[in-house]
Amino acid sequence: MLDIWKKLRGEKPKSVVEDRGKGVTILVCGDGNEVTVDAYAGALYTKDSIRSSLTGVVRPLTKDGIRTLNIRKGKTAINVVTQADLPLALHQTLALSETSSANALRDSREALLRVVRANFEKGKWGFSDGAANFSADITDNGFKQKLDSREIGFYKGDTLRVILTTTQVVMSEDQTFHTKYEIEKVIEHIHAPKQQKLIE
Repeated sequence: MLDIWKKLRGEKPKSVVEDRGKGVTILVCGDGNEVTVDAYAGALYTKDSIRSSLTGVVRPLTKDGIRTLNIRKGKTAINVVTQADLPLALHQTLALSETSSANALRDSREALLRVVRANFEKGKWGFSDGAANFSADITDNGFKQKLDSREIGFYKGDTLRVILTTTQVVMSEDQTFHTKYEIEKVIEHIHAPKQQKLIE
């Protein structure tokens, strides 16, 4: 499954073509990358929860100093993932982690955020804090597991009380500012008055 993830860079396929006669599935992404796999593997990879889990497996590669991830079963190496295999979103995380701490400002605080866009494709959600809209990663695994198992659902206008971490970096090359938002913990899910459902 990791081989499929590496080939498609963790993206959800734009199209899925089944060849029932040969028992294979062709997965095609928006950038033209495609891979032919057996039907069972293809069906698994199209699930948001599976791709999210695979992304979680390789996330250590975004940490400074970790460049190769060896996947083993016992003493046998079954796969290798490198930083070159990471999708763009994780490369941006890597760039921030490799930036000198002297040029970075990190702040964590409790916040109330209105859900503007729920997104399971690449981990980015859209939020509003009442003053501005921004995108953020949700890294609270407990919360994500509840979503995957459909223990919780969302309606338009729902609010989350969270621990929000903001990392602001001044890039040494061109002195441009980059800001990364991360939801480290979802403390409370506050439902809006009942409206059209966004997520089951």
